[in-house]
Amino acid sequence: MRKILLVIYFIGTFCNAEPIISDITESQCWFAGSEVKNAFSISGVETDRLSGQWRLSIANHTVMRGEAALNTAGGIAPFNISFTLPEVKSGIIADLILDLSVIDVDSGNKLVTTNKIIKSFSQDTFVDMNKWLKSLDIVLFDPEKTTAELFDNLKIPYRFTKNTDALTEINQGIVIVGEGVSLNENKGLWNVLVDVASRNVPVLCLALRDGEMKIPGIGTTDNSPKPSALTIKRYQAITDLNKSLDRQSWCGERMVASQSVIFKGERDQVIASIEEGSKNWLWLEQSFEGSTAKLVLCQFQIIKNWKQSPVPQYLLLNILENMCPQKTGKKVLSKF
Repeated sequence: MRKILLVIYFIGTFCNAEPIISDITESQCWFAGSEVKNAFSISGVETDRLSGQWRLSIANHTVMRGEAALNTAGGIAPFNISFTLPEVKSGIIADLILDLSVIDVDSGNKLVTTNKIIKSFSQDTFVDMNKWLKSLDIVLFDPEKTTAELFDNLKIPYRFTKNTDALTEINQGIVIVGEGVSLNENKGLWNVLVDVASRNVPVLCLALRDGEMKIPGIGTTDNSPKPSALTIKRYQAITDLNKSLDRQSWCGERMVASQSVIFKGERDQVIASIEEGSKNWLWLEQSFEGSTAKLVLCQFQIIKNWKQSPVPQYLLLNILENMCPQKTGKKVLSKF
């Protein structure tokens, strides 16, 4: 019996994928009146003759538009767009739409289109909020005086101290620890902050520079106030406060934190340590039994990046609103 070998040939049709526009800058939040630079990358292109077109609009009204030849290398073409946002009235946040199209010059066909929202913020974040800010009764612990200088420029009222012991006598308002403070140079500071928060006084600790601390409820922390909740977050902390704010890229700047919190344990001891880099925890929030106040450690560099993007300014505003809701005199413009 003769064996028959059956050979089957499969004939397939392979279709090239459509080009893709990737947003390199990622930022959506910008100051009104500022120069906006957005970088995009076009991948999957098969022709060297491309044109990039863009249109900035608000409420379907064209604000400005532009077009540029795109240079392709290895199937990838950079598409960089720059424009100056128009000014907006004080206290206003405007949503604009940036539409992008990539055109095949030879055929005139649109190869790919996309759009992104550009949020334009007025630069006076704390406009008409003097009464509310005064009601917060801020006590600022700031031996570095970097935060104090900014508060002075913004005319944010506060009581200044660089004495850790003075914080033990605080029984009202909110305590803010200025950005860049070292726990190594201010021994016992964290224990004092825990005590203050457990006595129903909110505590906001801006990005620490270095040091270690014991977190009540984690490991053995004898004689510490009894915690009722502990929350740790990374970039999600920003969007949990305000979904419209950029998380990891502030006007293209990705170094939004340079130190983060890592937990180290040995036997029954667990230490929270401030380490170089942003790969670990960037937000720690704790509350205590018998107290409605929160102790918040925010490792995002709000003060350092204050003028880089509107995000640090609105982030501080939203944090204060969240920590002192009973003192909010009006709805702050965080609705987009």
